[in-house]
Amino acid sequence: YVLRHAQEDAKGREIVLFKSDVKHAYRLMPMHPLWQAMQAVRIDGKYYIDRCNCFGGSASGRIFYAFYSLVLWIASEVRGVKDVLAHVDDNFSWEYASRKKFYKPYGKEFPEKQAKLLELWDEIGIPHSEKKQESGTVLTIVGHEVDMQRMRISLPSDQRAKIEEELDKLCGESTKRDWARRDVQKAVGVINWALSFNPLLKPGIHSLIHALKNEAREYEEEEGST
Repeated sequence: YVLRHAQEDAKGREIVLFKSDVKHAYRLMPMHPLWQAMQAVRIDGKYYIDRCNCFGGSASGRIFYAFYSLVLWIASEVRGVKDVLAHVDDNFSWEYASRKKFYKPYGKEFPEKQAKLLELWDEIGIPHSEKKQESGTVLTIVGHEVDMQRMRISLPSDQRAKIEEELDKLCGESTKRDWARRDVQKAVGVINWALSFNPLLKPGIHSLIHALKNEAREYEEEEGST
């Protein structure tokens, strides 16, 4: 939606994509002192307190998103950096190719929006690294190849190969249909992710998801009866 409207308003001007990655992400968030005691880590017989938000916690994502949603609001409403989207620690958007801004810490020019976003991160104290700041007319964003010139989003060839491999494990002759539940769940997850930009195809995996839910319900009923 964002890219389509950007292209409509471009009036022939070239558009480039950019993506910027926050360093450490979840661990930028300090935890409450009462919770820190729950994160003691044993190393060489001694216990150390982890004071930061851990990866893998059930609330870790929500804690980071609550903070980073505010950062995106500041970027958009205060700094005028519009249309910046984010997926966890990955940020991405578009800019006119003619609009460049010199970013002093890395000693080179970036798309103007990207440079302004990095400057905001510096002011707030959000760390980042140069190698994770990319731009171009074709860019891999959240595992999908986005081509601004063709206005096309597709899976990179290596990702397609991984999906085909998972499907072959599930449906190939060698399996003899002896499936483990976790194998089916993994395959459904991979396919569901691959179709994130093809939502009209998602109903095709509905029957598999429904079968998994029924199996889980039957298992719970059996466990309850015993």
